[in-house]
Amino acid sequence: MQSPARDLVGHTQRRRFGDAFNGGAGLTDPGRSFLLKKLGDEDDAGGSGDLLSLAELGDTSDPKRRQEVRSWFESAFALGWDRAALRPRELGDLAPAARLVPDGRLSPRSLSQRARAALERAGHSRWSELLDLSVARLLGTPGLGPTTVVSVLAACFDRSLIGLAMSVEIQDGGDLAALLTEERRGPKQPVLESLLDAATADSEASSADSRRSAAARRLLTRNAPWALENVSALSELLSGITDDQDRSIFTSTELRSARRSLGELAEELGISRSRAAQRRDRAAVQVREELTAAPAPLEWLVKRVRQTLGRVTTPKTAHEVLRRFDLDPSTGHEARRAAELLLWLAGPFDPVPRCPGWLCVEPDDLLSRTREMLTQDGGVRSLATTKASLEELGVTPAQVGAWLGVCGAAVVDDDLAVWLSGPLADVLERLMDASGRGLTASECRHLLLSGGRSADRSELERALRGRRFKRVTGEVYELTYWLQSGAGMPSSKPPSARPQCPGTGATDSAVALDQDRATDVPPDGESSSGALLGGPEVTGDRDPNEQLGLPGIARLEPGGSRDGGVQMSGFMAGWTLAEPDRDGSASHRAWLLATIDDDLMRGGESAVPDDLVRRLGVGWRQRRTFSSRYGPVTLANDGAEPSRGPLRPIAMAVGARPGDVLVLGFAPEGDVVVMVRTAELVARALAPGSDLYAGGQSMGGSQVDETTDETRGAT
Repeated sequence: MQSPARDLVGHTQRRRFGDAFNGGAGLTDPGRSFLLKKLGDEDDAGGSGDLLSLAELGDTSDPKRRQEVRSWFESAFALGWDRAALRPRELGDLAPAARLVPDGRLSPRSLSQRARAALERAGHSRWSELLDLSVARLLGTPGLGPTTVVSVLAACFDRSLIGLAMSVEIQDGGDLAALLTEERRGPKQPVLESLLDAATADSEASSADSRRSAAARRLLTRNAPWALENVSALSELLSGITDDQDRSIFTSTELRSARRSLGELAEELGISRSRAAQRRDRAAVQVREELTAAPAPLEWLVKRVRQTLGRVTTPKTAHEVLRRFDLDPSTGHEARRAAELLLWLAGPFDPVPRCPGWLCVEPDDLLSRTREMLTQDGGVRSLATTKASLEELGVTPAQVGAWLGVCGAAVVDDDLAVWLSGPLADVLERLMDASGRGLTASECRHLLLSGGRSADRSELERALRGRRFKRVTGEVYELTYWLQSGAGMPSSKPPSARPQCPGTGATDSAVALDQDRATDVPPDGESSSGALLGGPEVTGDRDPNEQLGLPGIARLEPGGSRDGGVQMSGFMAGWTLAEPDRDGSASHRAWLLATIDDDLMRGGESAVPDDLVRRLGVGWRQRRTFSSRYGPVTLANDGAEPSRGPLRPIAMAVGARPGDVLVLGFAPEGDVVVMVRTAELVARALAPGSDLYAGGQSMGGSQVDETTDETRGAT
């Protein structure tokens, strides 16, 4: 099959009126004379349309020239046209090159709102539907008079001019050019987009990528040069704003680097601010409608820039990305305006309040959501979790570190993100605890500066002389409670010495029980919980958790182990309420125990039993944060196994020491009570032959807000 481009384009770059509109004979003499005069040719004395068909159009790749020729065309038809001669012709046959442009919706630049509404009521909202209409059917469409039909013919002629500008000359052996030409006629361009992806790839990655990019660019230059003319294509989009004043308002308030105030512009134009905002929004809608109807590869360009930049960027990064797409704002006014329009289409990107030098899509929303996320978990979060959360918000991995610093967080050891807002002593304690080692005043100041917070050396030293910190060697300060606990610095213990939980996964655990005792539970519900805990026998009517002072759990549900007993992947890692107390006043909480060890104090997360998240209603791919007076606790069910977030802020708040056990009671309503049991108390409860239940006495232990030094040391 012979390509349409071969029929339309000769072996020169000159375009003729007959190539764009194959119906010049339908013009009466006044219209033909007017158009020939505008095109620079003599009047056709013979009265035929031959001379008009041969009249040169000029450079159809120039948007201004195309707009000028369209205006002449519409004026010539307004002077007179032979409807009888054109009635049986289809619009696509009259404007043959219009079929070379990819299909799309009718845009504001092409047709007025009234004409588009009339065509849409008749069921014609796309170019493929319009080009299949005959002139007779067009004239019979309700709401379309002769003047409006002339504007529709002018729109088809204009689209045909675009098709001529996009067409390429196919010579022998031009298989790629033929493929790209045929591809442009459809709604998708996979070959063109693959070449553009290669041509615009980051050439600095490797020499192989650079060679690949250069080769793709040569192929595009030879076979589809129009695909690289992004400046002219973007500039043409602005012509979709049909009202000149609307266009001025839009470009002045949305595109210019030094934007003008909407109120100032409204006062200058003599209209209200709300009216100016309405006209700006109307222009924005027209530009986006024009984008949906624009030929390839404009939509690809906008999507690629949006994916590359993400939701937040800096002007420097944005300019580097734009240069990869042949858009250098420094090369002139038209290029700068095209680059600003592309950033608006991909965003729009606006300056970030209180963060100079940053651009963002919906900056207030992203800034508040980022800071809200950083304040969770006591102000210290896993960097991996934080990165994943920010990527969900639209921040690219390359910008995560810098964005955290802008939002007031420091990254410690490439592992933890620490929130730097609040009293200086609190912030220094967070930084030191997250580092897991002593820090000097200079190191603290460096970490503060990385998160955008400044502090004088004298201010730092004054804070470090407080009772929370203690100088150990030279200029190094440590947390006082490290020394009081006798455990030394958390980083001093090798990883191999950390407590290991039984089972395959890392779960919260107080003590690692051997598997024989962990599964030794009678199937009839009369639990030998005392044997499990190393204490005396306790019947099913008695609460086994009373040995650790846990209230309101009547009985453990059997299930999960090979013997039908309780699954003990970690000691009491997820014991939950099986049934109410007999008096009907049982707690409805689900309980979780976690040992204070190096991993927890460094902000580590841990797996939790499935039963815990199930009873609390945390569904698959969900996360839920429970509040307590000591900070929030997050449970997540969006990974390979359920997990809980960092507990270090809570451990620090309650004054827990290495070896102690945090007892967390989660309520489905969204709160969690926090209790602590000392290491000595837990050891005695688990010791064989424990007599703590003698005489009906429990181990005791109270909620943390009632815990004193006396109760901590009580046996």
